[in-house]
Amino acid sequence: MWEEQMKMILNEYRLLPFQKEAQQLVAKHMEEYFFGKGSALPPGFVPEPK
Repeated sequence: MWEEQMKMILNEYRLLPFQKEAQQLVAKHMEEYFFGKGSALPPGFVPEPK
């Protein structure tokens, strides 16, 4: 489930995985995902219809 969350974060914030800033942001969200109350979704995120 984390992989899908990480892809969504990268796509919604339009980040490139090799950029240091992107890695830091993903690490912050990953820590929240696994150890916090859950990572907040990016502002304006609309999930795809299933």
